[in-house]
Amino acid sequence: MIKVNAPRLGSFKFQGHIAKVNFKEDLLCLDEVWIDLRYPTACALVDVSERRRRTSESFMSMLGQLCDVKSLVLSLNMIEVLSAIPYLREYGPTFENLRYIKFTAEDKHTELRLSINSVIHLLKCGASQVLVLDVSKEQQLLINMKCSKMKLMCKDVAVTIPVHVLSYLLESSPSAELLIVEFPKVSLDKM
Repeated sequence: MIKVNAPRLGSFKFQGHIAKVNFKEDLLCLDEVWIDLRYPTACALVDVSERRRRTSESFMSMLGQLCDVKSLVLSLNMIEVLSAIPYLREYGPTFENLRYIKFTAEDKHTELRLSINSVIHLLKCGASQVLVLDVSKEQQLLINMKCSKMKLMCKDVAVTIPVHVLSYLLESSPSAELLIVEFPKVSLDKM
């Protein structure tokens, strides 16, 4: 377990695998949290579902202590971690002060900024479950009604966020103003 005693902590960055983080005091000064939690893959003897469960539990425990944050930055890897958490809405914390939600890429090509009201509107438009973004000369939002994921595309790169994950983040952040999604560069071998 990692124990943190820093009542004036302004930003917190966590990158790695399963680790329980315990903050000894409330973090009222915390402005930005950046988390890149990944499922461990090195040990073939450990059950994959058990690794996912433990990673998800550790993340939710840590997140519950960071609910006063103003900016939440999650790596694209965190989409998989959040997707694996059953009953996310029931157990996830509320972020009363959160203004910005960002999904970040390691090798950023471009980013999309959407107002939270725009995202909420797109999620409420009929049975729409997928948002496809094609960034060209004019940014266009195309709505597809076939699956339960939100899909953001930038040319040949796509970021897929399950609707239940995005809905949880939006519903638990009543003061949020902006959703930012970074798109990674496409390597030539992927083309």
